[in-house]
Amino acid sequence: MQKLLPQQLRSFSRAVLLTAAMLAFVAPHGAYAKLGDTPEAVARAYGQPVDAGKPAKGLTTNIYQRGRIHILVQFSGGKSVAEAYSRVDGKPLSDAQMVRFLKANNGGQFWDPQGGPENVVLRRDKKAEARYSILGGRYTFWVRSL
Repeated sequence: MQKLLPQQLRSFSRAVLLTAAMLAFVAPHGAYAKLGDTPEAVARAYGQPVDAGKPAKGLTTNIYQRGRIHILVQFSGGKSVAEAYSRVDGKPLSDAQMVRFLKANNGGQFWDPQGGPENVVLRRDKKAEARYSILGGRYTFWVRSL
């Protein structure tokens, strides 16, 4: 995993702090899937997968595209356990986009920055974490269940 540049980290930190301060208990926007959703609920939010994966070792990985965003969702036991978001053009996600993804996955909890170079935030109930990094040459924001 590639580390982000200082200005990218500052941008990520602003988004996290904004989310923690203002959006912790606001109901998520209904147009975004969230951790714990079924494949059917994810399809209602993002449409049918552009690449429906086959189950392997208890996980199924589907790839969706919504507008200019690629969304990779992993399912285990019929529920979403990880979601990764990146722009189709490979450019960084905006603060507003990251805030929306955190908001959709807040589970009524605050997100707490963990500090350090890893760009990690932990949901206060310790049931999910989010990370912003460069994976496979793409700026990627991902959220996973713990």
